[in-house]
Amino acid sequence: MLEFILLFIVGIFVGMYASVVGGGALVLVPFFSLIGIPLLIAIATTRVGATIQELVSAIAFWRKNAIDWKPSLWVSIWAMAGAYLGAKIVIDIDERTLAYTVALTMLALLLLIPKIGKQKKPRMIFPSYWLFTFAV
Repeated sequence: MLEFILLFIVGIFVGMYASVVGGGALVLVPFFSLIGIPLLIAIATTRVGATIQELVSAIAFWRKNAIDWKPSLWVSIWAMAGAYLGAKIVIDIDERTLAYTVALTMLALLLLIPKIGKQKKPRMIFPSYWLFTFAV
């Protein structure tokens, strides 16, 4: 019962946080792991939630005619291809390797996010920024 209460509280916190700055998976994946949910299920659960959140956002932008369709469709095609490939890799690799990969990725983001937040205007952080964007 305590796990459900914690999940509800964390869900509210993550929902507010993710709607403002994004990146709710950075909180949810470690939390799910802490309460004993296998890493693969934790990642899949956060991806389903993110997909629903992004679908609702896309509908809201569509209703306000705020979508430039031509670039959006191209980015969407590449994003779907990257999502499929990423899911395939996550499913096929060893669970221990996945755990280390997730830990190192979160550590890298922890070090990278404060640098991004201090910038006054968006700029490339490193030359392969767009590749990194599609990989995430």
